[in-house]
Amino acid sequence: MQITETICYKEADGIGLLADLCLPEAKGPRPMLLYFHGGGWHAGDRTELQWFSRWADALLAAGVAVASVEYRFCTDGRSYRAPVDDCADALRFFARNADRWMLDPPRVVVGGISAGAHLAMMVAFAGEQFGEKTPIAPVRGVVALSGPTDLTRIRYTDPGMVPCMEAISGGREPYDAAILAAASPLTWLKALPIQAHLPPILAIHGACDALVDPRQPVWIAEEYARRGGSFRLVTVENATHVFAQAKPGADPSMSFAEIQEEAADFTLERLL
Repeated sequence: MQITETICYKEADGIGLLADLCLPEAKGPRPMLLYFHGGGWHAGDRTELQWFSRWADALLAAGVAVASVEYRFCTDGRSYRAPVDDCADALRFFARNADRWMLDPPRVVVGGISAGAHLAMMVAFAGEQFGEKTPIAPVRGVVALSGPTDLTRIRYTDPGMVPCMEAISGGREPYDAAILAAASPLTWLKALPIQAHLPPILAIHGACDALVDPRQPVWIAEEYARRGGSFRLVTVENATHVFAQAKPGADPSMSFAEIQEEAADFTLERLL
């Protein structure tokens, strides 16, 4: 995986927001994966894509462009809207500038891990309601790794989640249930008309995830089933939030390499 260009896709709050773009050798029009990093909405950066180089390299070899996007954190009083605004506007930016990199805007998959998976689902279900609030072409699919879907049912007391929940709620405590509901992909999914386009989703989740309850993707899956949408849930046994070994004695049921291959296969299936 080699970065072709680092681009400032937006300025907000005096911050120039960057995206690392990797282009395949194949000429356009090129489909694209837009990747959003994790970090609990208050940390992390776009270089996280290097963890997923096997996923990215498989896409590049098949002629798919890959962009890893940074966004504003939920700090300094910013609530969940700031990063969702930015991720939606990143999608708009690449659509507007498609000719510059020979991209094909109707063929985009969004994805990420943890907070990044949450943002990918928010953009997929409600992108037009955030950022510039101009039309966005429906995405072709979503890859959600360890993604929270209903923040009203997050385990607030887990020490690892306390800073995340403080961030996503804009620093408000006790946590406002209305804000958490508004920040939840499940809320926006349920608000869609019953005939609305639903992008296929691949969700991969560790069975021993102590930060984001393994039931979180199930709640989206249930709503997809009710609406006839395509949702695939892969549960990785004996795996943590980041798919490491949870308990001694047995490896996770999928290796990190296999998880990336699963993500790559789904992305290519949706784009080619």
